Amino acid sequence: MRPATAEFGAPDGATAPAAPDVPAAESAAAVSGLVQSLLRGVWTLVQDHALLTVLEVQRATRTVTIMLFSGVVVAVLLVTAWLALVASVLFWVVDGDQAWGFALLLVGLIHVALSAAIIWWIRRLASNQMFSALLRQVRPDRKAAGGEA
Repeated sequence: MRPATAEFGAPDGATAPAAPDVPAAESAAAVSGLVQSLLRGVWTLVQDHALLTVLEVQRATRTVTIMLFSGVVVAVLLVTAWLALVASVLFWVVDGDQAWGFALLLVGLIHVALSAAIIWWIRRLASNQMFSALLRQVRPDRKAAGGEA
């Protein structure tokens, strides 16, 4: 190694102290420490993404369960509404008094309105993108590039 002189930046023409020679074992230990630190960081990142995936799957499972249960409720309400509508027509035809028929028709319409509200709620739940938090973490460049796919 060439000693530093005034023309290379040492003050007043003095020479800079030479760098101590680092033994190969210390250099290898330093590189090994860096590699271990890098691997720990990668492992932590993998664990974080795995945890995020598990949480997203739990949320998606809960949403699908709610949607399926709501679908069953809507099916029961629609069957009840159909039976009420048919029964109301039968009462109007068989009996001249429209009070019972009107009451059953009103119940049927209420069931249809409830079914429509639940269907609207299911559509609102389904519009949430599944695994959105995971996709934001895995592909952050999509958001900056103009939106998520």
